[in-house]
Amino acid sequence: METEKTSRERFKKILETIVIRNYDNLETKQEKIKNFCTQVQELKPQRLFRYREFKDSTFDALEKNLITSSKPKMFNDPFDSLLYVDKNASVP
Repeated sequence: METEKTSRERFKKILETIVIRNYDNLETKQEKIKNFCTQVQELKPQRLFRYREFKDSTFDALEKNLITSSKPKMFNDPFDSLLYVDKNASVP
């Protein structure tokens, strides 16, 4: 069984190595995204717990088998949704 630290390190490496450029053709972009999704899917835990407040929307999400999250602007850590864009890599 993989430890949480090892999973985080693998996820970090996946994020650092995927590069989708503006000038990539559609097929290349789709292949890169598919590869990314496959790698991330392998890291998905068997169970995921989330504590929620007791309200109607919570039951609605459970009944519809949905996973919901807060909007990034509502996160308590501004770096939770930080994206890095290498402007030099996006120029052909």
